[in-house]
Amino acid sequence: VSVDDVTIGLTSANKAEIKDLGVSNAKLAGSITQDKLAGGITQDKLAGGITNAQLAGSITQDKLAGGITNAQLAGSITQDKLAGLSITNSELAGSIATSKLAEVIDDDTMTTGVSATSLASSKSIKAYVDNNSSSTPNNRLRIKVLPDDFNSGSNYSSGSHIQVPSGGYIRASTDIPAGYKATHFTLTTSGESVAAYVYEVQVDDNTLVSKGSSNATGTRTINITDVTGSNDNYLVVVLSTGSGSARYYYGGYFTLAAV
Repeated sequence: VSVDDVTIGLTSANKAEIKDLGVSNAKLAGSITQDKLAGGITQDKLAGGITNAQLAGSITQDKLAGGITNAQLAGSITQDKLAGLSITNSELAGSIATSKLAEVIDDDTMTTGVSATSLASSKSIKAYVDNNSSSTPNNRLRIKVLPDDFNSGSNYSSGSHIQVPSGGYIRASTDIPAGYKATHFTLTTSGESVAAYVYEVQVDDNTLVSKGSSNATGTRTINITDVTGSNDNYLVVVLSTGSGSARYYYGGYFTLAAV
């Protein structure tokens, strides 16, 4: 008996056998297209048929590169289909690049590109909270040193300004709020030059530790050595003049920064 068929043959024992058709990936390339499969393979036909284990290693990042677009996936991957999937940080490593996060905004004032979909950097969030938190002392990052804060006595103070005695000294002190540091002292004086000195002092000691000074007139800012508030320290401002005409202190303040 002979069988003339390209798919079926007979063995020496006259048993039927299926011949090797030699169908490889290379031979199928381009033969099975999306339009030929349209409607042919549906979700219900695949249900339970293809498992993670069977796909392991088959679909890799390089094979997908540029192959599946957002438009092609539109509506295909829904929240209910993703329910229960577990994606770890290690699996995502390197997948989300900085360029893909271009909408992360770094603006300490939180006024640039405000929208419901943009993200803010952690640095901007911290800076905004530090600068606008209701816990900021007096809702501002400064501590005022007023004319009446000086220990001059009523003979020199008018409430709006205080006279710095010729050849003498006047002093004022202030606390530093916990969680903040004093970085600058700004003051305004009139008349001839007035020397201003800033010191740090401890409540259990009378030692004055110099943090900065200035000898001038008008408005100026002293960039003091930073002093961080603690349970025991505070700041002292000393104003002095040489002999000459009357000189006055109008007011000043310490600038604070969160630590």
